[in-house]
Amino acid sequence: TVLAKEAGTAKMGISYVVNNAGWYPSYDLRVTDISKPMYLKYKANVYQNSGEEWKDVKLTISSGNPKESGTKPTLEPWNLYSIRFTPPVIAPDDQVKEYMRSQDQIDIAEVRLSKAVSRPASMPRVMLTEGQTAFQFEIEQPYNIPSDGKQHTVDIQENTINAQYEYFCIPKKDKDVFLTARITNWEELNLLNGDANLYFEGTYLGKATLDTRETKDTLEISLGRDKNIIVNRTKLKEFSRNQILGSSKTDERSWEITIRNKKQQPINITIQDQFPISNNKDIVIDKGNYKEGSLDETTNMITWRLKIDPAKEKKIGFNYSVKSPKSASIILE
Repeated sequence: TVLAKEAGTAKMGISYVVNNAGWYPSYDLRVTDISKPMYLKYKANVYQNSGEEWKDVKLTISSGNPKESGTKPTLEPWNLYSIRFTPPVIAPDDQVKEYMRSQDQIDIAEVRLSKAVSRPASMPRVMLTEGQTAFQFEIEQPYNIPSDGKQHTVDIQENTINAQYEYFCIPKKDKDVFLTARITNWEELNLLNGDANLYFEGTYLGKATLDTRETKDTLEISLGRDKNIIVNRTKLKEFSRNQILGSSKTDERSWEITIRNKKQQPINITIQDQFPISNNKDIVIDKGNYKEGSLDETTNMITWRLKIDPAKEKKIGFNYSVKSPKSASIILE
């Protein structure tokens, strides 16, 4: 029904909610080398199966979801009753995966139709609008989104981000070194959870998940393995021995960790290892030397934070002894 105070000619716009349409974010993360900022490309994967072809439309994509209730919850009295338990019916894996995928997708808030214009070669112009509970991107470049249910990539924005790069390795579990990037003030980028394609020094490394549900001030992103940093963990046999005295035995272990930087830039690297923990009063741990490292007394984790210049090598180490009953079988490797 249209009401007007007087007769006349007017232009009208119609807005409506469309089911079977939505989007989810993904990213490209590129690092040319650790002395330069990170490049982040923010993309929307748009899909729709409404039965109508979207031709030359301008999209407004929102972090809000019209299918979610906006009513705050209330807490009801909690009454306990004795009931008979019935085992639940487990859905097939494919149904579970489909449900989880549906929970991660976000419905499109609005679609505006307009005439086509020439598409620029550079990133499209995008207007960001922030509300109290959600934000939305207004993409001025028109797109064609067919009604086929398939994802169609829409570029949102590009950012050059100053990141603090740090390498990380636990040679006891994996001798490969992992590069991480720490980003501060990341809330200003309006990022959402999504998969990221990783590129480092011109090479595609694979995928990672960008988890923006963190409540920390710094967002940490794993950028994959760097084969130009070599780490080895070696048991020093001359300082590792077993002794038996009476009804007890003492096992001594000494480890050396070697880190070699084959890159052209200095690196910051964190190395972690550990002393064993005794849960038996008959087994006594004597923690030895762990020079340049810091020890967490609760977990017995040792952490070394090192800076290594280009083409240089650094050696660190630690040792310990374990006293136990002669008949006890203990794995110390």
